[in-house]
Amino acid sequence: MATILVYGADLMLLSRIDTQLTARGHEVRRLRPGAEPLAGDLAICDVEQVDPAEAVTLLRPARLLGFGSHEQPDALRRARAAGFDKVVARSAIAERLPALVDSLIGPSPESETPRAHGAAP
Repeated sequence: MATILVYGADLMLLSRIDTQLTARGHEVRRLRPGAEPLAGDLAICDVEQVDPAEAVTLLRPARLLGFGSHEQPDALRRARAAGFDKVVARSAIAERLPALVDSLIGPSPESETPRAHGAAP
């Protein structure tokens, strides 16, 4: 189980993230701009709603997954330049969030397929 921080996302997206990742055994916590930083394994940030450079300073050493509208490429570029580990379009969060999280912190125990009895590791 990983602690996932969600920073700057609206409530609807926060709810989708929470539902998907909690079901996979992760703890999801909301972090609001201006709040004291929390420790986390991964932070998911809306790079249109927060300053990417400030987010890096605030949230490291957590891995950083940024997202934003594909129609706002400057925000996505700023997040990459600030040092985010991965930056994707908002649609990717809705379509493939578990895979994105796994790529940054590894698969959760709930996502691993059980092996057949006697199968080699």
